[in-house]
Amino acid sequence: MIKIRIENFMQKESLPLPFFYELIDTVKDKVVTRDEFSERMKKIDKIKLNQLEADSFFDLLDIDNSGGITYKELVMAFKDTSI
Repeated sequence: MIKIRIENFMQKESLPLPFFYELIDTVKDKVVTRDEFSERMKKIDKIKLNQLEADSFFDLLDIDNSGGITYKELVMAFKDTSI
C-alpha cells in the first residue's frame, strides 16, 4: 500500500508530516499539484512511485477534487485508516 510506503519513509527519515508536506510542495505555494506530487514521488528512492501509483494516490489525497493537495487534506488522509 502506498500510504504505508510513505509512512515508512517518514518514520525512517524522522520526518514529521508537516516537513513531508514541505518536501512535496516544491513550488512552496501551500498547494501540491499533481505534477509536483508525481515528480517528487518518483524521485524519492525510498518511495519511488510509478506514474499510475502517484496519480491514484494523488486522487485519494485530493479530497475536494480541486486539483491540488492542501496540508489539511494530507493530514485528513493520513488520519483516515481506510486509505
